[in-house]
Amino acid sequence: MKSFKELNESNANELSGMFFTLTSSLAVLSQKLRSYHQNVVGKDFFPVHQELDDQYTKLDEYVDVSAELIRQINKAPAPHSMSVMLQSSIITEEMIGNSVTSEYIIARIVPDYSRLMDYCIQIVKRADDANMPELTDFAIKIRTKLSKYIWKLESATRG
Repeated sequence: MKSFKELNESNANELSGMFFTLTSSLAVLSQKLRSYHQNVVGKDFFPVHQELDDQYTKLDEYVDVSAELIRQINKAPAPHSMSVMLQSSIITEEMIGNSVTSEYIIARIVPDYSRLMDYCIQIVKRADDANMPELTDFAIKIRTKLSKYIWKLESATRG
């Protein structure tokens, strides 16, 4: 296992860039969930409202860890503004109406989670190639959590 200092410049720059995208994507996704949380309506308001709160709170924790990893990898700056995050995110923001139902939210957030899970696999492969298990483990942790969120959200729509 290598330390961050032992990464060659090419690996460090690539991994730092991947974590920049990850950090940005997690932040955009968290804000998207927060918007849904604040505007959800319908018969299942209470459980959806609480679940979204739990999910964006956890994503915010991941944003912090991911940003710190960027600094550890090669001292590059972490994303520092929403406009920068929106430009580098694989998740797009959404302008919503006055209110949204759980069905609306689930139809939009599950594909975002899946997209981010796929990106975590790319990080795992690259971090494994660079012999950086702490980066691999973090990407797997995020992917596992997102997979659980998909399961929970999809289970809520089954009768």
